[in-house]
Amino acid sequence: MDPKAAVSGADRAAAVLQFDLGLVALREGDAPRALRKLLLAVLRDPLYRMAHVYLARVGRSTGSEHAEEHLDMAREIVERTFPKPCPVVSVTFVFDKGEVKDLKIDAGKASANDLDQRSAAAEAEDRDLRVVLFAEDHGLLDERWFEPVQTLYVDGPDEKGMDTHERVVKKTFEVSLSLLAPRPGARVAIYDAAGSA
Repeated sequence: MDPKAAVSGADRAAAVLQFDLGLVALREGDAPRALRKLLLAVLRDPLYRMAHVYLARVGRSTGSEHAEEHLDMAREIVERTFPKPCPVVSVTFVFDKGEVKDLKIDAGKASANDLDQRSAAAEAEDRDLRVVLFAEDHGLLDERWFEPVQTLYVDGPDEKGMDTHERVVKKTFEVSLSLLAPRPGARVAIYDAAGSA
């Protein structure tokens, strides 16, 4: 993988299209077709990090021996091609019983946790929601998933002094996350697992 190799605009557009078709196949439960489309995406643009991340996800779910290789490639792309320090788009909002309120978007610099690709390849649950950052060419720059409810476990004495272990489920809570922006991002969107905005 040559980080200095130029990818033409046509190849990048083709990679974005194949990647998107791969995501459609994943949502439809067709892992073999998703795998083919994602592989076509990285053939057209070997530095398309999110295509490698999704290849790692599909590979893990299908037991492919190549899953970790794609995760390593995604990590290498971050280390060798992303600007230093890598810019991020910080997104903060209140998730109130299914509604996004008080959306704030700011620029910042990536932390070590932001750059870690292990968390990017973690499989999301069907009920999870995702926050995505798209580039001007509509390519997916980064995404983060969050659960639609927040579960807290509170240990300590109750009002009578008895030890308690209480489970509190919150449907209104603040979400704060950072999205890697190795090139300028054009828009932030929030989707459910089915791809609905």
